Amino acid sequence: MTGVTAAHYLKNRAEVHLFEKSRGLGGRMATRRAANTSFDHGAQYFVAKSAEFKDFLRTPLAAGVVDQWRARFREIDGRTSALLAERRWDDAYPHYVGTPSMNALIKYVATDMLVQRQTRVDRLQSIKNEQWLLWSDQGERLGLYDWVLLTCPPEQTVALLPDTCNFKTAVSKIELLPCYAVMLAFNQDLNLRFDAALVRHADISWIAQNHSKPDRGSGCSMVIQSNNDWAKTHLEHDLDTVKHHLISEASRILDIDLSQAIHNDIHRWRYANTVVQRAHQGDVYFDQEHQLGAAGDWCGNARVESAYLHGRQLAEKLLKTL
Repeated sequence: MTGVTAAHYLKNRAEVHLFEKSRGLGGRMATRRAANTSFDHGAQYFVAKSAEFKDFLRTPLAAGVVDQWRARFREIDGRTSALLAERRWDDAYPHYVGTPSMNALIKYVATDMLVQRQTRVDRLQSIKNEQWLLWSDQGERLGLYDWVLLTCPPEQTVALLPDTCNFKTAVSKIELLPCYAVMLAFNQDLNLRFDAALVRHADISWIAQNHSKPDRGSGCSMVIQSNNDWAKTHLEHDLDTVKHHLISEASRILDIDLSQAIHNDIHRWRYANTVVQRAHQGDVYFDQEHQLGAAGDWCGNARVESAYLHGRQLAEKLLKTL
């Protein structure tokens, strides 16, 4: 989201090339499909608090690539399964999702942009201190550029930065926490009394009936996410072991046997949340002398709106120098 937002605001003033290491666009705004249904296994939804993001969403909302998720929401005590709070998400404070998948918004913004997918930038080579030559991890020359803006996680950003960059040390101090996401499909409705649940005091932190979101297919699907601290402790554990534990935890909390799912899968997000919940909009990183910039949702609170705001902020900072 940060990368395509920056490109969106720069594209009328500069020739912008986007490099994406994955097959698809979106990062944690991701969706998988299986068993006649879909799973948003990264970002679950997003909200709009700032005037800038609210204004930005008007066009994609009108285009139908963003819609409201009017979920029945609960907060649950994971130790006792007690209900702590419940409410319906409505127009008073809209919760949005991309339709028919979370990355639909990314695809919409990236329309007509030059995006080279399945390309991992491995090295930046300074050419006469005037331009950057980009190299892929396959040894491919990716072209000469006047400016390079990095919107990958901090650890990956630092690996690409030269030691002379004025923000390398600052970015190296930013730590992100991991998360596991379990995806389950069922051949019948589970008759739960909620669509989305925040779970407290347990190894899992979130349970969602993904099929309750707009345009998510006809099957019954569930996404379970671990809490960040538990994922950090078990980051390198066997994925099947982690998956079965999280399914067992959710089964205990919901008092229902989820092991009967007709499909199950797991994804490990190494970079999912910030250790320190910064202000909604923090600073981006900018080195005018070396013609480098960096930003991401990690500049703020690791949310979709934060990714947008910092992509826009990074572009505005660069536009002032062009």
